[in-house]
Amino acid sequence: MRQVAYVMTVILCVLLDLSPARADTIQWTVDNGGNRHWYEPVYVPGGILWTEARDAAASQGGYLASITSAAENTFVVSLASDDKYWWHDPNGSGFGGPWLGGYQGSIPGWLWLSGEPWSYTDWSSDEPNGGFNEKALGYWSLGSKGPTWGDWLDIPQERSWRLSYVIEYNSQSTPEPSTLALLGVGAIGLVGYGLRRRWQKRTTASMTEPTAAEETPVILSFPSRSFEAKQRAA
Repeated sequence: MRQVAYVMTVILCVLLDLSPARADTIQWTVDNGGNRHWYEPVYVPGGILWTEARDAAASQGGYLASITSAAENTFVVSLASDDKYWWHDPNGSGFGGPWLGGYQGSIPGWLWLSGEPWSYTDWSSDEPNGGFNEKALGYWSLGSKGPTWGDWLDIPQERSWRLSYVIEYNSQSTPEPSTLALLGVGAIGLVGYGLRRRWQKRTTASMTEPTAAEETPVILSFPSRSFEAKQRAA
């Protein structure tokens, strides 16, 4: 029974280990008009460049968020509602929010890191204003935090102007409840099979191995010849 309890404990730990390591990932569900992707806002107190954010997202198995509809834009910006994700321009009324996955490549024109078509935009009224020099995309709005975008320079001097980015994941490491149930049933089945095999081996061994009585050798003793001679003389 101790071995069974140990095995079940190991199985439980394995199942629990499949849960996501990042608690801030949030799914845009189909019920809410979403695409089933997961999104994670990341706060960087010291500031971060767009290229640094891009590489950090890739190292986590995702990419900087692609925005392809007004609904998705509203959902993503809502994840960064906390003031810590935003930088306020002390010389003006602008607010810079998280980096997104839009960029300009080697030729003018905007692209998404995910490869999705550039079909939706929500530029701030004063954006884009950097031409081909400002190749990075992030949230930017005038007057208050908002869902509009702005183009930005991606150079070391500008690092402190963005304090966050949003990662998008196509899938999540956490299995669906039905998958967890199947894993649990399968694990229990394996344990049961192993116990059954062990019981069968023990039963077979008890039927074939000699008993303790059969293994005990029979010792025969005979009287010595001198004892026999004395009996005849008598």
